[in-house]
Amino acid sequence: MVPYNLLDERTKKTNRDSVNNAVRTLIGYGYNIEPPDQESTGHGLENTRGDKVRIFRAERSYAVTQGKWYFEFEAVTTGEMRVGWARPSVRSDTELGADELAYAQRWHVGNEPFGRQWLSGDVVGCMIDLTEMNIMFTLNGEMLISDSGSEMAFKDIEIGEGFIPVCALGLSQVGRINLGQNVSSLRYFAICGLQEGFEPFAINMKRDITMWFSKSLPQFVPVPTDHNHIEVTLETNFKSG
Repeated sequence: MVPYNLLDERTKKTNRDSVNNAVRTLIGYGYNIEPPDQESTGHGLENTRGDKVRIFRAERSYAVTQGKWYFEFEAVTTGEMRVGWARPSVRSDTELGADELAYAQRWHVGNEPFGRQWLSGDVVGCMIDLTEMNIMFTLNGEMLISDSGSEMAFKDIEIGEGFIPVCALGLSQVGRINLGQNVSSLRYFAICGLQEGFEPFAINMKRDITMWFSKSLPQFVPVPTDHNHIEVTLETNFKSG
């Protein structure tokens, strides 16, 4: 391997042309190419600018405001991740479950999680009952119980703008969210969802549900004219020759 800056100009041009052709081909097939994120500087699931935490949520138009709904999440790796239900207005720059907009397996406004740490292959069932106004979770088909002995992770929730499935993955973590478009693909629905009158979140949907995810990229905003610490002066020099 030879560093790029040591190549002759002809080779550099050949490499640039090859990359340009590859980019044009990808764009022609409908792909989007975006600049990489900043390097991670945080730890855990602190969703601050520059880290690699990803929050995935269903499109807000799919928010449910009535009924009883179920979906599953499989942990492929064993690192930091969270899953649950959130308001459509859930923030992408806030740790999932740290505010009032998300209910992620016992994480809501800073509450502590319950149950053991997930292992690779574990499946978390997420259930929301908008009749009784509560949220419950299962692990591999078994109901998770709170320290007080209750099956309800959250109760007396308010419907508001409704709820959508949401999950957060830490650096280099992998998980699979199954919204139940193919009911038979849900591993534990027949055991703990169907019997209680819940329905798969994506039941009877012919098209895949659109998912959104958060990104952390540098942002440029106009400097206010009355900023207390920054003054911007544009100087232009012309030189005639």
